[in-house]
Amino acid sequence: MKWLQSILLMLLSLVLFSGLQHHQVFAADESKQCFIVTAYYSPLPDQDSYMKGSYEADIRLNGRGTHGASGKEVFTGMIAAPKTYAFGTKIYLEGYGVWEVADRGGAIVSTEESDKHECDRLDLWFGKGDDGLARAKNWGKRKLYGQFVDSDTAVTLQFKKTVFHKYEKLTVTPESGTGEVTQLQNLFKDLEIYRWEVDGQYDSIASTLLAYQKKSGIITADDDWGAGYFWPQTMAALRQEYSDTLVQEESPPFIVVDISLLSLNEKIRLQRLADRIDVYLTKQSWWNEAKFLRYKENLKKRISSYIARTKNEDKKRMLQYLQMQL
Repeated sequence: MKWLQSILLMLLSLVLFSGLQHHQVFAADESKQCFIVTAYYSPLPDQDSYMKGSYEADIRLNGRGTHGASGKEVFTGMIAAPKTYAFGTKIYLEGYGVWEVADRGGAIVSTEESDKHECDRLDLWFGKGDDGLARAKNWGKRKLYGQFVDSDTAVTLQFKKTVFHKYEKLTVTPESGTGEVTQLQNLFKDLEIYRWEVDGQYDSIASTLLAYQKKSGIITADDDWGAGYFWPQTMAALRQEYSDTLVQEESPPFIVVDISLLSLNEKIRLQRLADRIDVYLTKQSWWNEAKFLRYKENLKKRISSYIARTKNEDKKRMLQYLQMQL
């Protein structure tokens, strides 16, 4: 098992010499780990609104959004991850499907690179234009648990469908014609804000529009500037509130490595190797229990990542059995 020893030497060196001087929080289930998850998007010219106020400012924040750092074109299920995660690594996030690492980010770091976070950082790509911006705003910042999955696992993630594509560039004023007012009534009806007859009459929806603008903080009184005018600011507020983010998945991919195929001799050798690793980590941590546990958990995480990437089933079995013994 020379290949296994060489892999472990590499993983141990990454764990022990990466400047770990801080505590780290792990999920109770050792096959999972925690992530601090944010979101970003690809800005487009002529959006109704921007995160930083303009197309140019959002480009500086999010990048041009045509390709990830891996060189791949942006795609649903793309994720920016710390540089310790190889491109192509697949991660299952509980409730939100399988994502593929294909991008980087200056603030997207692992706990090994920064002591400011209790979990590794991830940034999810949420699409383009106004819809992408709305999804990213809705997502905010969340703590999730997930696990590495095999590199052959399909990215099945999909965004929830919204109604906004039917009402692009819609503007309505008290003087608008029947066609524009009918579209506004239909939009509000699709979002279950307006429950009355669609008659194309502005007076029929005026009170509903004003009430929504007050609720969203766009206006405070009926005579404020812009009150009763359906302009980009109101559309942006609707997108942020009603652009549901992702289709959630109820169960993770079926991931099984059959360790029963290991021989008794292989299991004994792997157990001895696990014992040697424990001794080595104890010495490296200077018999400090907290540091010892951090080193061990980070080694398990590295092994999980390697298991997810390798296609060799024999290697998967041995590494998973070793991981169970640690």
